[in-house]
Amino acid sequence: MELLFLSLQKQLADNMPEIALIDEDYGQLNLNSEDDTYPVTFPCILIGIRGTQDWKNLAGKSQKGDVTGDIKLAIDCYDDTHHIPGMDANTKALFSSKAVKRMQLAKKVHLLLQNFAGKILLDESGETLDKYFMPLKRSSSVFYNIPHGIKVYEQSYTVTVMDILI
Repeated sequence: MELLFLSLQKQLADNMPEIALIDEDYGQLNLNSEDDTYPVTFPCILIGIRGTQDWKNLAGKSQKGDVTGDIKLAIDCYDDTHHIPGMDANTKALFSSKAVKRMQLAKKVHLLLQNFAGKILLDESGETLDKYFMPLKRSSSVFYNIPHGIKVYEQSYTVTVMDILI
């Protein structure tokens, strides 16, 4: 699983310089009250590998299974994005463009991950390390708000991985 995580992290980091933090999801956004805060820099992407279903035995001790991973894009939404009657056209365009830019970031994450199959992590000899997973497929997406004005765009992906043990 570590190579899958590292490969996803590298794919996103290499292609999204506008993201301040890309990390493993270990609960940084789980806020229990309005007073809870966690030192996360926004916008951030948190990668969580939920688990593996349907392990199948291969030769020796090797196996393959279907993994589900959650990718959370979290953005602080302190900019005005509202529309009110009588608003001048320039302000209206500026405000709505800020909301649209957040949505476009979520789309960019998806475009970078849909059908992504790794093969970007190399060892010192140039051997591909992350060659044992199939292309990712988005299985679900949900968008929600959490305390402190944070919008989360969560997309789940499934991928078949091979755990090759020699």
